Amino acid sequence: MHVKWIPGAGLVAAVLLMAAPAGAHDESHAVAGDGLLIDTRKEPAKHKLDFKASGQAAIFPAHDPVDGATLSIRWGEGEDRNGLIRLVPAFWVGLGSPAGAGGWKYKDKTGIAGGITQVLWKAGMLKVQGRGAGLEFELPTPVQSVRIDFRVAGETTCLEFGGDINKNGDGGIFQAKNAPAPSSGCEAAVCGNGVLEAGEGCDDGNLDQGDVCLNHCVLNPCQGAPTHAGTFAAIQEKIFEHGDCTSSFCHDSSSPAANLNLTAGNSWANLVNIDASFSALDRVEPGDEALSFLYEKLAGATLGGAVSAGSSMPPGGLPAITANYLAALRLWIRDGAPATGTVPGTADLLGACLPP
Repeated sequence: MHVKWIPGAGLVAAVLLMAAPAGAHDESHAVAGDGLLIDTRKEPAKHKLDFKASGQAAIFPAHDPVDGATLSIRWGEGEDRNGLIRLVPAFWVGLGSPAGAGGWKYKDKTGIAGGITQVLWKAGMLKVQGRGAGLEFELPTPVQSVRIDFRVAGETTCLEFGGDINKNGDGGIFQAKNAPAPSSGCEAAVCGNGVLEAGEGCDDGNLDQGDVCLNHCVLNPCQGAPTHAGTFAAIQEKIFEHGDCTSSFCHDSSSPAANLNLTAGNSWANLVNIDASFSALDRVEPGDEALSFLYEKLAGATLGGAVSAGSSMPPGGLPAITANYLAALRLWIRDGAPATGTVPGTADLLGACLPP
């Protein structure tokens, strides 16, 4: 149980927010969306969030939002997200007679819970509006898609806006419409929804990197001295060595495939600004993962898609590296592919304790 003090109407009320129990979703509804607007271009007081899904038979309120309702928003390859928004139970009003028979309405002009000012949840419709500095997230660059999860008790409604995009980037705006329901349904595990699900080491729903649960739902390994000297040292161990890239049938020191030695102490010099043997790309082009053959080969297995030469890596049915590891590799390349030092954001993705 969490206690949160909520100011309002000349008084201070203690609102008890019950944490949802750990476990899988009881129900999930993947629905189509009419439109989404996120605008963080101006000062925080003018931030905007609007989205709507209507005419969706799968939306049918079966739980009381007073028992706990949350909203999470995620975007980008690295699963950037907002902190979990826990809507204030006292601001829900049941529609119809008896109350709730016609759905539920949430209204809070102050937007004290994550900037959310209005929610309309009724048969066939979910509509959400947020305004102001409480919307504490930004979209600084274009993103591939934006995913939304609205959860009440064990019931999750999920949407994904992408494809039919009107505005993307431009200093912090994303606008899309006519989003089909996610073809694969709602995800079995959603990092950041405050519920411990399969494949997660933890899920506290916040963006505090100083606590025991990091932002990608792995336990914080940084409880003492750094576990690695820097980002590339962590990549060496987590991706090259644990991913079997340095095994005898791949890129060892004795007879490395494609003459690429990825063993510790040799890998960096054999990758950065070095021509790839079977591609016009460099093995690693500092600053641009799209021109880096290493990233292309690993992304081919993790994300799917063709590679410019040969096959994706690792080969032979070995498991692909995780999306988080791939995102860390991308950040390292974009930061200039340094041999030493810590690239911001990579410690979390790699699950490593790195120097500041």
